[in-house]
Amino acid sequence: MGEQFSPFLLQAAPAGPEGGGLSFFLMLGGMLMVLYFIMIRPEAKKQKKHQSMVSALKRGDEIILNSGIFGKVVSVDQQTLTIEIADKTKIKVLKNAVTALANQMPKEDDAAANNKESAKA
Repeated sequence: MGEQFSPFLLQAAPAGPEGGGLSFFLMLGGMLMVLYFIMIRPEAKKQKKHQSMVSALKRGDEIILNSGIFGKVVSVDQQTLTIEIADKTKIKVLKNAVTALANQMPKEDDAAANNKESAKA
């Protein structure tokens, strides 16, 4: 008995669309631009703002550390700060441990008043 081949098996597979390379690279470039403007650029701005805040620290500033400790700057060195956290209690910390200036944080009374005003509107 002779084997017979189906004409469908002998045909070549249909070719996929040709020339999709340019559109692929345009889409990839567009996605990278979106990634840059959504994630990378805002983080770089935030780091730059933090760095300028840390470099402008001076004696007498009230600060908040990333551990949640509030203190008053007693002395400033190149990489470190000495802060007073209680009467006659001083600690030495790295400048990068500073999260914010305490006087720039909104007070609880102000935040509560703002919430009440926005609820009325």
